[in-house]
Amino acid sequence: MSDLICGKTKEQIREAYFKRKLNALLNDILAGSVPTELELSELDNYLASLKEEELKTTKGIINKYQDTDCKPPTVDELRSKLNDEQAKKLEDWLIVAQQSIQRCKEIMKKLREKVKENVSLNHNVWLESALEIISLLPIIDQDRVYRDQLYRERLTRIIDTYGVSRAEAEERAKLTSEYRSYKTATLFRENLEEFVMLCKKLGSNQF
Repeated sequence: MSDLICGKTKEQIREAYFKRKLNALLNDILAGSVPTELELSELDNYLASLKEEELKTTKGIINKYQDTDCKPPTVDELRSKLNDEQAKKLEDWLIVAQQSIQRCKEIMKKLREKVKENVSLNHNVWLESALEIISLLPIIDQDRVYRDQLYRERLTRIIDTYGVSRAEAEERAKLTSEYRSYKTATLFRENLEEFVMLCKKLGSNQF
């Protein structure tokens, strides 16, 4: 077996692994030529051995010098904290949150249609619409925080699984459904803020 793996020495691969620069190494490999299945298998096996070495070494040091009770919980541990009752409450809450979001969308759509049809609306209509949306904002904000937590969980998983930098993980996480849900929730909250301000403005002589 050659000392080279995919055209790189084991020292180069080892350095890239422990410096969390595997992405750059892989790009450099691909820039030269397309690795064969055998080469990729050799690379995968060597990386697996490095990961095993890393885990064994760090675990030994942590067990010797660190108070294990103070270790931060893993992503899996955080997700597994919910018992059946809590999981049911979360499910019920998510339903209510989606209903609140849908209600806001219905209010906005209805008023947009009225404006488009040049229907003259009483000032109270704008004020009542603004007040109803404002009353729903707390749960909508909670939903946005929840989406943010799911996105950060996915981001953490990418870092832990692939050993990439946070910047690299963020770029990859932006392709996930968790990021899309979080970003959509954030933009929707901003739209609601602007819509409420518009409603207040159109009903200002009632304030």
